[in-house]
Amino acid sequence: MTTRLGRVLLTTPLSVEYQAGPAAQGGIGSNPYAKGYLLRGRENGSTAAAAMDALAKEGLRFGDVYCSSDDALFAAGYYRFQSPPRFEMPGGAPKRRPWAADIQAISAPVVTRQAEDDAVAGTIGDDVEADEERRVSYVPTTDLTDVLRPRSVVDAEPLDLPHGTYRFVARVKATVTATAAFVGILDDADGDALVTGSEVEVGAGNEDQWVEVDLGAFTVPAAHHGANWYRVQIRDPTNTNPVLVDRIRLVPA
Repeated sequence: MTTRLGRVLLTTPLSVEYQAGPAAQGGIGSNPYAKGYLLRGRENGSTAAAAMDALAKEGLRFGDVYCSSDDALFAAGYYRFQSPPRFEMPGGAPKRRPWAADIQAISAPVVTRQAEDDAVAGTIGDDVEADEERRVSYVPTTDLTDVLRPRSVVDAEPLDLPHGTYRFVARVKATVTATAAFVGILDDADGDALVTGSEVEVGAGNEDQWVEVDLGAFTVPAAHHGANWYRVQIRDPTNTNPVLVDRIRLVPA
């Protein structure tokens, strides 16, 4: 049995406690009567410590995460951690890590995708000013090119947004010039475009600093509820100076 909480794959779930009621912490997309689950498990072996480090990091992730169970122990979809995930380091058994996570279903999630996890072009590097201190650097050409395309990345998260309208916001930095253009795309499960946004340039005067760029609003059709991906394309019609991408945020519009 396996359970996936966002970017973390946990291999030994032990129990799933169903819980519903007015226990939500609030925020965009919250429903105090939505389904919730208290998950408990145990990671064993040499990778257990790394799995717990990844789980702790996932608990600090901004927004909601897509969770699923290969045995359908709970309904797949977007969930919000109701409290930080917990794990133990028991004495006498250092390669066993019991863990617990309290999650609640979210109907209109707020999603943050790290560029370094979804990049298919450019280079990934450290940046203390970037979210999670990692960013993607890409040298644009005059043609629009996929820079973020998780569907082409091994083991990457699908987007799988529920039906609704979301706004794509990219945190980017254009070095030297402000002519780099960005395009957001919503794809279906097969990777074909459902909605393609307009080209959006980084504004003049914002060179060499992180800015939030609104790539537009995109509606997930009911027919593609919970089965979709995203892409970000970049080009620069006049320059070949690197542009940096930190993250993509998708917020209910």
